Amino acid sequence: MSGEKKRSVGTFFGGLVMVVGVLIFALSGLCTAGFLVMLVGDELKRPGSSGMGGMGEAILVPLLFGALPIIVGLGLFIFGRGLRRSG
Repeated sequence: MSGEKKRSVGTFFGGLVMVVGVLIFALSGLCTAGFLVMLVGDELKRPGSSGMGGMGEAILVPLLFGALPIIVGLGLFIFGRGLRRSG
């Protein structure tokens, strides 16, 4: 009985971590995509208006800031999936 209870707690906690990871991954990915679309659209409409060196920097900045939460969310998902499988 104790092993069954321990397994269900691990499965629940793993599922919870997976959900949090997916939310972080999805929301930060959507935010990064939104900033990319906004900056690229602005750069195409008025070149040099973003105050950056050009299209390359306009694309690089959101990817640098958005990559960390995306990686953390993906890591939490993978960790939670491992917890859920191990029970």
